[in-house]
Amino acid sequence: MKDESQISRQARWQRKHRALGLCVLCSEPAFKGWRCKRCYERHKLSMRLRYEPKVRGRYKSGGKEFSEKAAVLKLEKSRKQSAAKKLAAQKKAAALAKKNSKKAVKVKPARASGAKKLAAKKLPATRKKIVTKRKAVAKKAAPRKPVAKKAVAKKAVAKKKVAKKTVAKKVAAAKKRVMAKKAVARKSAARKKSVAKSAVGKKKAAKSKTVARKRR
Repeated sequence: MKDESQISRQARWQRKHRALGLCVLCSEPAFKGWRCKRCYERHKLSMRLRYEPKVRGRYKSGGKEFSEKAAVLKLEKSRKQSAAKKLAAQKKAAALAKKNSKKAVKVKPARASGAKKLAAKKLPATRKKIVTKRKAVAKKAAPRKPVAKKAVAKKAVAKKKVAKKTVAKKVAAAKKRVMAKKAVARKSAARKKSVAKSAVGKKKAAKSKTVARKRR
């Protein structure tokens, strides 16, 4: 067998299907060898028509069952069955869709509007006035804020927070600068003191040396 790098992609596909036990031509379960039942029948027919066999019984067509006409009839039957199944499925889907649409659409009863009118007629005049006043007061008492104003208020709050953060950062930076300056001043003072001490020590040493010489 050739390596997979030396063969075509079709041959590679056929090898893969052969290993899985599928037909090499249509990838259905294999019946005999590398072909399914339908492809095996077609192969037998084509070989029978193409060659006159020298050895009898090499490609047995199986009589009327495996003739060319029988194969064509089988194909037509399978196509008709698949078409009938598709139609049945479409009809079922359409019926379900109709049922669902009828359930979804809720028709309001015609008596509802009439009942409301009767109730309004039966109420006395004073009662009607009180009800209307209460509704008006409720509408006035609870005005809704527009969405744009809320957004503006949120933006203002966010800006204030950012300003506070910037001020805090500036204060911290100023404190750091002051502390650094103080540290530099301390270091310079310490250096000056050390220099002064060393000068005093040198003077004392010089005096002591002169005194010692005079005594000699």
